[in-house]
Amino acid sequence: MITIKECNTISVGDVPELDSAYIDENCRYICAFENKCVGILVYEVKEEILYIRYLFVKEEMRRQGIGGELFQRIQEIAKEEAPDGMIFSGVIPEKQQFSIIRFFIKRGFMVPEFGDQIASISVKDWRESYLASIPVQDDEIEEHVCSMTELSNELDYDYRNNIRPNVLPCCRIEDVKGVLIPELSLAYDYQGKIGSYILMSDIEGILYLDSVYIYGKNGAFFVPLLRHCFIKQEEQGWPYETMKVTMFSDESRVLFRRLTKGMKVEIENQITMYRM
Repeated sequence: MITIKECNTISVGDVPELDSAYIDENCRYICAFENKCVGILVYEVKEEILYIRYLFVKEEMRRQGIGGELFQRIQEIAKEEAPDGMIFSGVIPEKQQFSIIRFFIKRGFMVPEFGDQIASISVKDWRESYLASIPVQDDEIEEHVCSMTELSNELDYDYRNNIRPNVLPCCRIEDVKGVLIPELSLAYDYQGKIGSYILMSDIEGILYLDSVYIYGKNGAFFVPLLRHCFIKQEEQGWPYETMKVTMFSDESRVLFRRLTKGMKVEIENQITMYRM
């Protein structure tokens, strides 16, 4: 018999499939139990809107109405606490998109906006990639590439706050601020100006390509930076095996798909659906 109840706290141990990113002090949890936790809905209420952050039912327990029971309970909560409606907003692995979207459309949510693709790229495989096959001279790196913390006075500027107009935002994690990694955040000096830069951040122990600037969309400036970043990780023994990138535009998708060809890449999608 399935029991549905609210839980004040939850741990990854309770639901091994639950990404730690969904465990937050602001979130609340509705769990389905059959001796152990077999389903979970993660949500939070902000400004009279209920945000569903995550919905999961163990594979062997699907098609038994558990997801429907979890949603029925969240509707009861929404009637009391969220008069302005519900929003589903979360990252969905590609193989689960169709079933999740169908689930929410059947329950009155609007057709989703497919906005952001999140790529998890295997850094340890980079030497097998197209990026590694592009010829880059060692002296090019020595002469032109430097850490963002070692910029000359002519190049120096407040890169943490001064976002250039054509920067490619490559990372957006809602309500989470990462820690910039200066050693892996690099700039390319082109005739006394910044031809390109990459900012790398650590967000809860995960490596994110935070943002990219490329002058005149010239990939020749960007390629040495990314290569040098991967080389530094190898030489200095950084613990990151994967790098996450959020791709907002067709331009950024084409760039990263081309450079990472040959590397293991997993794509997830940030999907938002509304029921107001």
